[in-house]
Amino acid sequence: PEIGSFKPDGTDKWIATKLNKVVQEVTKNMNKYEIGLASAKLYDFVWSEFCDWYIEMSKTALYGDDEEKRVNKLAFLVYVLKRILKLFNLQIVHKHRIGVSNMIRFWIFQFYIRLILLWTKQ
Repeated sequence: PEIGSFKPDGTDKWIATKLNKVVQEVTKNMNKYEIGLASAKLYDFVWSEFCDWYIEMSKTALYGDDEEKRVNKLAFLVYVLKRILKLFNLQIVHKHRIGVSNMIRFWIFQFYIRLILLWTKQ
């Protein structure tokens, strides 16, 4: 399902709030060419909020018997991952001063989707 086609639960709202905050902070830092600060904030969000908390809290819905909750949770996980990848891409472009090809972006996206699917099967 598309984001907005379902009602997010409490953990989805929590991570969305955290994600919006880190997007604002990283954007602010990148606009000031504070790439190190932006990288540190993104790293902290991905590992401390997304991986350590959100994915763990999502496992109940992912392993539960309610198919609608499972599909909704996976859709929101993908949504958050896409936003994270956009921030990573912004940093890659700034750090290397070159564009990143669509093929590499697609590979990175596929890698993270597979990683989520592996995490959810644990």
